[in-house]
Amino acid sequence: MNLSAPGLSLLVVGAAFAVLFAVPVWLAARLVGAGNPTILRASLSLLVGTLLAVLSALFGGAAALVLAPISFLVAFKILLEATLFQAVVLAVLSAMGSALVMKMLGSAVVALFGGQVV
Repeated sequence: MNLSAPGLSLLVVGAAFAVLFAVPVWLAARLVGAGNPTILRASLSLLVGTLLAVLSALFGGAAALVLAPISFLVAFKILLEATLFQAVVLAVLSAMGSALVMKMLGSAVVALFGGQVV
């Protein structure tokens, strides 16, 4: 399976998706007034939160249902320099923004393939 388009490598496509999903986190961090809301820190907080969530799922068992959201809160709090309340609001707003991005991407995929999603 070849996941590259002409002139685009998988690394470039992956970086584009990382930035695309970091934008809602960055905007939410600016909205709640986090200490250091940059796009780089937003994407890094998503990466750290995802890695911690995967580790909690691998080693935490059923506790991962509680540990996974906490891992994102900790990543938002430390990397974006937010308070705990700001991190909770940031998580809710960024989840809504990410859902919107996924909805728009889903519509684009349906439009791209002429209504046929396999």
